Amino acid sequence: MSEIKIGSLVLDSSQAKPARISTEQSSGEPNTKKTIGEKILRTAICLLICCVFVHICAASEMILIPAGEAIIGSTVYKDEGPPRKVYVPAFYIDKYEVTAREYRQFDPGYRVLPGHEDEPALVNWYQAMAYAKWAGKRLPTEIEWEKAARGTDGREYPWGNEFDPSRCQNWKSNTGGVVNVGSYPEGVSPYGVHDMAGNAWEWTSSPYLPYPGNSDKWPENGKYWRVIKGGRTDFSARCAYRRFALPIGIEAPVSFRCVKDVGVTREDSATNLLED
Repeated sequence: MSEIKIGSLVLDSSQAKPARISTEQSSGEPNTKKTIGEKILRTAICLLICCVFVHICAASEMILIPAGEAIIGSTVYKDEGPPRKVYVPAFYIDKYEVTAREYRQFDPGYRVLPGHEDEPALVNWYQAMAYAKWAGKRLPTEIEWEKAARGTDGREYPWGNEFDPSRCQNWKSNTGGVVNVGSYPEGVSPYGVHDMAGNAWEWTSSPYLPYPGNSDKWPENGKYWRVIKGGRTDFSARCAYRRFALPIGIEAPVSFRCVKDVGVTREDSATNLLED
């Protein structure tokens, strides 16, 4: 089989068909305008993808809460006592509450008004549990939540022992409801966790049961309720304050954040879910 060359054309003598070449090759000069346009388009697409990725990663950022003892409970209300030291293994917790934008990635049918996408997702306990499993995480226990909020020194609020309405969204804020997560950076916990006081209440995985050593009379159906934390008043914004709610409904604006055990991957969580 022989080849015949005519300029930049190459003919296969057996098939007598010219090999295909591009216009750029035949002319010897690249189409400069087309090349620049394609580069600009590719760059713009890459930047857009990066911006979306950074936004999602920032919103779902987790903070390590180191292992160690923490003071849980208080003497202010009967159901908060008796205060005690509890050893809490290390875990990761979401820096912010799960936003409506994030929740819609799990449930596209979740309705949110335009401009409110970065506010906490307001859901019932079962919805929060389902999202956490989908994300390869879980809801925090009441003890984990309280340690992440107050640290190890037993403080009343994430920032100290005195209520400061400028450090959290509260019932005096006149905002007409919840606000974007992370709107009060001055109110972070000792570990840097945002919005542990004020804004929306937060679900925990814990049933509303008495603490060890509490002899107070307890509601019989407490095991069916779930503890919510982080209220919007000077007393309910306290880290040790316990409120309860039925898992199926939302009596107040209730959101959530997730936690993850140290060393557990999303794949591990998925495997555990299948085994359950």
